Amino acid sequence: HGHMYRTQASSESSDQPPRRRPTIMPCRRGMRGRLIVVASALVLSVTGHPDPSLQHLNVGGAASATGQPRREAPRSLPVLPTQSPTQAAVLDTIKQYAPGASVAAEPTLITLLESEGFRTGLDHYPECTHELGPMTAQDILTWFGEEVAVAEQIHNFAANASTDFMTDVNVQRAMAARYPDFYNEWTLAELNETGRPPTPPPPKCSTYGQQPECDAAPTCHWTDATSRCTPLTVSDVVEAAEVALFGYPEFTGWAGTPSTLAEAAARPVYVALNLRKVDAGNPMFGEVSAVYSHTLRPQSFLTPIDTGYWEFSGCNSSLHRNPSNCSQEGTLGDCNAVWDCDWREHRCINTLLLKYHCPSKQNQTSCVGRGGHRNPCAWLDGRCADAPQPTYPASSCAGWPESVAGPKTLGLLDPPAWHHTLLASARMWVDVPGGAAEQLAALLCRMRRPDAVPISSLQVFKYWEANIDAAVALPAGIKFLIASFVDLFGTPNGVMVQQWCVQSGFLLVWALGSGVARTFIDFKANSTTYGYNHRAVDPVVSRQLGAVTNFSATPATLEQFQTLWKEVANRRDGEVGSTVSSPRQFRDMATLLSAAGPPTPLPPLNGLNYTKLWAGLPDDLEAEPLAAARCSDAGRCIGTAVHTGDCICYARVR
Repeated sequence: HGHMYRTQASSESSDQPPRRRPTIMPCRRGMRGRLIVVASALVLSVTGHPDPSLQHLNVGGAASATGQPRREAPRSLPVLPTQSPTQAAVLDTIKQYAPGASVAAEPTLITLLESEGFRTGLDHYPECTHELGPMTAQDILTWFGEEVAVAEQIHNFAANASTDFMTDVNVQRAMAARYPDFYNEWTLAELNETGRPPTPPPPKCSTYGQQPECDAAPTCHWTDATSRCTPLTVSDVVEAAEVALFGYPEFTGWAGTPSTLAEAAARPVYVALNLRKVDAGNPMFGEVSAVYSHTLRPQSFLTPIDTGYWEFSGCNSSLHRNPSNCSQEGTLGDCNAVWDCDWREHRCINTLLLKYHCPSKQNQTSCVGRGGHRNPCAWLDGRCADAPQPTYPASSCAGWPESVAGPKTLGLLDPPAWHHTLLASARMWVDVPGGAAEQLAALLCRMRRPDAVPISSLQVFKYWEANIDAAVALPAGIKFLIASFVDLFGTPNGVMVQQWCVQSGFLLVWALGSGVARTFIDFKANSTTYGYNHRAVDPVVSRQLGAVTNFSATPATLEQFQTLWKEVANRRDGEVGSTVSSPRQFRDMATLLSAAGPPTPLPPLNGLNYTKLWAGLPDDLEAEPLAAARCSDAGRCIGTAVHTGDCICYARVR
């Protein structure tokens, strides 16, 4: 594949040793279609006190904010083609059907927006009722389209290897290796950038030579492409989504994995569309969020729901779901390689068969919230007992049924073709009694007034995927970064994120998120809501970059920011790096959907009140995401200043 992949090292040199293509290992997959493995701990020293002074960020060769070509890498990392023939073919297929599907869905959407159910849904949000209430259904749909046109394409990931549990980019490694592209997870595994040695496929499935006996065996399934019986790992779920839903050709390697780097790189980068304007992006996947350049929107396609959740929720009936015999897996590694097994208390257990014993809890405090969403506990009549099952489950496959889900029903960002995506998304989620009409009201009111409509973690999770079907060149493919205030502010990892921004020419904004450490997705209705609506521009990074319009930190602002940084660093009391980030709470979707449910959230480390600390930031740093018709050039702008309404923009498009 030399004609497709050139390297940063001199491509004309004839004495370069051939690149050894590592064997990819079975992976685990979590929400948003991401492959899950444990990343290695790569030591990257961050020098100096965690005071982000200008001296500590003088990394040399700092890029301007006006865009730049791909950087040079210290080792031979491949520069990917802008778009492979496979990716182009996938997008061409979607383009054939998306416009027609969008037009066909519009009358149904108009009917929903004119319905009594939608108007009743608006009544739950008085803050936006007076704005949306007088608008016609067509006016609402037109305004929504303007919001989609400026909505952020986001991808959350970890700051360093110790907080990263996926085969995903992390700031530490990307900065040290100077990645020329924001690689997808398949490509990182092929390049041995995950830090985990390859492992051979477990032999127990390969002993079955025929499809019937293979399908009858737990954790095995028949792979048509190779006519072999292979283990059902979470990588199979990724493959199922990317082949059946997106239209990519099947991988030709064993166990649903790529056999070449070209196959790996031809898959998408998973992205969420931030319609609800969540300040921290998609925080359950990492403490750093990349907001991608608007130039990548024509190479993106839309799905109405997280496809990992769609697959794991049972919407794909072709995936073999026999409960595994987890007790035979004797080590943590072997246990975690099986899709429905989890290593707990020094033994391997099946998470799907686990049922929490509610009566074991003797008081209300220890009872409520135990058992997770499958078998929740409740304090009833003075004792701890199984809670009544909720009337409305979180989602329904009927909104995007297996019979129609696929490339012909995907949407597009540019040119816009997403009416059917919006309709399917509203029908997928059934956690409210008002159905699709009420789902639309909740989405539109949050989009209209994010400052006044708090949302739950489940609502954060109701994003569309807006996956990029092309290479994401670095640094030009990223518009700016978002960093978690709770996890990174006042830490060495926070300094590292600032350094990467200066090195790459990214602006950096801080986000409060929920204001609570270690948040997780709560699939129960009426769960706790948070603002998810607080951002602040980092004045240290912006001052280094320059070439930013309508934003300039004064010396007093910079001093106040640095003073707060030192205060937070000192109050973290010796904490090294970031706090335990949300991804470490979510080892995979099987655990998330298990009877044990998500882990109980712990109080913030050291008793820090992050919301109160956030209030110590200078007011003139506050920013909010782009909104329809607010800025004339969404490609250059990252948001608006809260107190002036001015658009904060680069001098040139990113």
